[in-house]
Amino acid sequence: MRRFIIRWLFFGGSFLGRRNISGARIAGVIGALSLAMLSACDSEPYRSVPLNAELTLKAFAERSLTALPLAEFVLRQGRADSSWPPSQWTWSDLELVGLFYQPDLAVASARQQVAQLAAAAGQHSPMNLGLLFEHHGDAAGKPSSWSYGVEGEMPVAAGDRRTARLEQATAQLDAARFDTAATQWEIQIRILRCFIELFAARTDLALLRQENSSRAEQQAMLVKRFDSGAASSAELSNARQRMRAGKLATSQAAIRDAEALAALAKAVGVGTAALRDVEFNFGELPELSLAADSNARVRALALHEHADLQRLLAEYASAEAAVKLEVARQFPEFSLKPGYLWDQGDNRWSLALGWLVPPTIGNRQAIREAETKRQLVAQQFMARQAAIIAEIAAATARDRLAADAATHSQAIVEAARASEIRLRQAYQAGAADRVELTDNQLDRLAAERAMLARRVALLQAHADLAAALQSLPGAAGALALDAGAANREAVRQ
Repeated sequence: MRRFIIRWLFFGGSFLGRRNISGARIAGVIGALSLAMLSACDSEPYRSVPLNAELTLKAFAERSLTALPLAEFVLRQGRADSSWPPSQWTWSDLELVGLFYQPDLAVASARQQVAQLAAAAGQHSPMNLGLLFEHHGDAAGKPSSWSYGVEGEMPVAAGDRRTARLEQATAQLDAARFDTAATQWEIQIRILRCFIELFAARTDLALLRQENSSRAEQQAMLVKRFDSGAASSAELSNARQRMRAGKLATSQAAIRDAEALAALAKAVGVGTAALRDVEFNFGELPELSLAADSNARVRALALHEHADLQRLLAEYASAEAAVKLEVARQFPEFSLKPGYLWDQGDNRWSLALGWLVPPTIGNRQAIREAETKRQLVAQQFMARQAAIIAEIAAATARDRLAADAATHSQAIVEAARASEIRLRQAYQAGAADRVELTDNQLDRLAAERAMLARRVALLQAHADLAAALQSLPGAAGALALDAGAANREAVRQ
């Protein structure tokens, strides 16, 4: 680009007239004016905010479900029950804890604040100020061999260029806001899935322990039968083998329980020790079964209000504004440069008009680049929209199949329980022995474990559908501005 300047000079200005004023005094006046202009500018002092890994690690280790800042945060979210902490923790309680402690949300909130401050800063154009000092070798007949002056530069932004910059900054801020909303949803769904997994692990572990107890009782009775000759060695060997397999399954279930608790703690944003002694309430797991008449409405709502799509629409608006800005840059940028020079006793006033001329081929390359980026965002939007449609369809299908399987499994369990009641009555009447009753109990426990697997699959299908639709009964809505405050406070300390 080429820069051109046209300067008008005015001699003998009336401000200082033709009076013989010394150069030192003029230099003092110019310096005082410059200092006054600088002091009038709003300034911020430097504040050091060191990041200490040991302090952040200590702050993480001290995170607690009973912390006062957490309780204040929960109260500001409008929780129905004002008592905190609860005696039994539901997934919605842990969801609020995660929205306070989870670092991912703190990162998204920080990005949103950066975009907000950048949008505010971009609305102000800077002004340049320069001081001029000249020394003349020939000062004959002059009051001083020095010349002193001051010159400023004020950019004159065209209206279309200013509008494009404002639109771009606003769109980038909107994109950051929707990114925060998407991050909130990811945290909520992650906590729900981990909570479901913990429910599955603990319930399965309890059922396996019941199985082991029944198998131990069965094995003891078979030993007595074997000693009396009423049972074969093969029967006893099979019972012992099933007992060993049950103990192995129990130990594996205990590992699964520990891993599920650690995953839930990670999803919430606390250490595992903070959840180790917590009593959980698994009776309030969400059910998200959509009626046939509401499927189309909910899908349409999701495709219009999905946070990912809203973020991409905002990014497209930003790319559109970038195209407008590059088109506006085809034309010269103008700036006004007023100045004053005390030239060896002579007062010289000047006003310069400068402009920055684009290259001879204009701004075509930058315009093509901006248009290509806009097309890229458009393709990303359509790809994400198609992916959400596929996710909703797949999640809906899994939800229906899981619901059918859970219903069938429930019928099997009810039949096993009814059979156990009948056999117990027969045992009390002397028509059945203890081994038969124990066998029936083991069959019922196996049916309950199968039903648990079907119910967990149904709950996970609910979670998948909720993630695709970004709709979940009982989930927290829009957060207060202090979401993720625990992480920012750790940095401040």
